[in-house]
Amino acid sequence: MARRVDQHKPICGHMAAFVIADVLDGAILRKFNADTPMRRVADGVVDHLSIARVTYEITKTNPASVPYAIVLAARAIAAGTFNSVHLLKTGEVTKGQSYQKATNLATAAFMSMSAGGNETLTHISGGLCLR
Repeated sequence: MARRVDQHKPICGHMAAFVIADVLDGAILRKFNADTPMRRVADGVVDHLSIARVTYEITKTNPASVPYAIVLAARAIAAGTFNSVHLLKTGEVTKGQSYQKATNLATAAFMSMSAGGNETLTHISGGLCLR
């Protein structure tokens, strides 16, 4: 997706596939009782690194996205910090609640809309994402 953003190509389909795969991988593993705490931690790290890479490319091509990207990064760092503290205290890896899933979907929508470089769509989707 980062390459497509750099080439000014749309990423909506790719982002949808990313979100679907991200939802299904955990669901499938839980269904077969094959999910592990280590996999959940690794999945979250890989997800955030992937999002950071695409967001970096978006901010290079669409300066209007920078303030939203900063807030989203701060939110991800805060959530990661709270989840890490929880893991260290309890040994339990959080699975994310419905608000986290909604935030992730809003972030994906923001990235898809702002990747096109349309400043108006960037501000609309960024504003919705921060709510």
